[in-house]
Amino acid sequence: MNSNNNAGGITRRTFLTAAGIAALSLSTAGLFGCAGGSASGGGSGDAKKKITVAYVLNGKPTSFNDDGNKPAGYEVDVVNAVAEKLSDKYTFKFEGVDQIAVFAGLASGKYDQGLTNSFWTPERAEKYLQPQEAVGATLLGILVRKENADVRSLSDAAKAGLKLAPITAGDGNYYVVEDYNKSNPNAQIDLQAIDDSNAFTEAFDWVAQGRYDMHVIPLQYYNELVVADDGSYHKYADDLAFIVIGATKTWSFLTPGDDEYAADWDAAVKQLQDEGKLEELSRKWYSGIDNFAFLGDSTQTYNYLDEGVLVDPADESALTQR
Repeated sequence: MNSNNNAGGITRRTFLTAAGIAALSLSTAGLFGCAGGSASGGGSGDAKKKITVAYVLNGKPTSFNDDGNKPAGYEVDVVNAVAEKLSDKYTFKFEGVDQIAVFAGLASGKYDQGLTNSFWTPERAEKYLQPQEAVGATLLGILVRKENADVRSLSDAAKAGLKLAPITAGDGNYYVVEDYNKSNPNAQIDLQAIDDSNAFTEAFDWVAQGRYDMHVIPLQYYNELVVADDGSYHKYADDLAFIVIGATKTWSFLTPGDDEYAADWDAAVKQLQDEGKLEELSRKWYSGIDNFAFLGDSTQTYNYLDEGVLVDPADESALTQR
């Protein structure tokens, strides 16, 4: 993840995990999706359908509030690009909330769309409307102590007997490891679920202190929490290493039943993909990295590299040149 001005505000209690955390203050932004960023849809705006998009406030760089208290980030930019393509039919309103509120609002119909950097999970696919087109891609990796920095894959980690920190039940990272285990019966990772919404962040301590040997997380959280000078776990920067092992698609889930908007969303996102706009936005927000380049076969939800990449925080050229 790109690390910038909000990194210091991400702590054990404010960091937004897949299991959610305590509610944050509501922040509402104006209507988007019109020419020049206008707050209305023009003369015929009243005839257009309004799409209320809930975004995670502290989800940098996918969604957050910038210095002007306006919604910003990769997924916000994708929605704004879609809004331009669909401006004859829809207007868009952003509301910043915590991750629990995003999904609760989708279930109740309060929100039409959510931005949470969401991985696929069977629970989400069943409860919400999942578009066919992914909104983005996230680089996956394993966080280890530097003594184990020679591993380059989950298979290497399994063979080395590294102990995985437990993952919050229902978290998207749990299904990443489960998917790997299904495809690698002879090199299994001991996968344990835990009913603890703080496990995602607590695992940084657990790995650094030797209780467990590795933690499966997206690259952006390593950058935000460990590499950034004001990151909550920067104190472990000299003790921990991160190896990119692959990528996963990410989804912007919709409220159930809105099939017409889902079809329009899919068509617009596909156009953006074909035009190279999603790659452009990925490089803008992810430190010059085209996350989509790590997906391999575009029909797959997950893709694992044959040989992972040890991240050098001072030089990410091994990632940006793909």
